[in-house]
Order: sequence, then structure tokens, then C-alpha cells
Amino acid sequence: MAVTVTYEFPSSAVPTLGGGDDTVQGTILTDGSATSITVTHGLNVSDQDRSWGFPEVYIEPLTRLPTNLFVSFKNASAVEFTFSAEVTLFRFRIKRPHHVGR
Repeated sequence: MAVTVTYEFPSSAVPTLGGGDDTVQGTILTDGSATSITVTHGLNVSDQDRSWGFPEVYIEPLTRLPTNLFVSFKNASAVEFTFSAEVTLFRFRIKRPHHVGR
């Protein structure tokens, strides 16, 4: 089995780098054996913004959250989630920094 990522917004396709969207949303179904998954967001977050902690990552349990869930890696176009090996389903929302007034 494998961890399954299902993209919901802005479309069901894997986002492309610099696609112009400010948010990427989807679900992750863990399989009980895997302990990490890399999710492509394609937001092209700058080095400066990443040094300030962006992109923002939100998590919502749909069944329950896996034990020890955390974001272990962020780069300009992807985020890695690390978690304990158990079966769960949760939603993620990844947002780029708001640019108004910056």
C-alpha cells in the first residue's frame, strides 16, 4: 500500500510551479505502514518568505490525525509531512504569504 494524496483545490491535478494560485488543498490517506509523504504545492515560495516560516500549512482531521504528525521539510514547491505508521485521513491546506501591503 501507499500513502494517497488527493488534490481538491485549485484542481484535482498536481499543481505546477508558479501556477498563480495562493492556496493548495487536498487530503492525505495514510496506509498504516508509511511514515512520510511529500506534497507538491507549486506555490514558488521565495527563500526570504521561507525564512519567515512560509508557506503556511493547515491540517484538519477527517477521521483523526496521525500520531506525531509534523511538517518535516518545506521548499519553494513542496512540503513533507512525517507521521507515525497508522491508518488516518486528514485534509491539508497550504497557503503562500499574503502580498497586499508587502
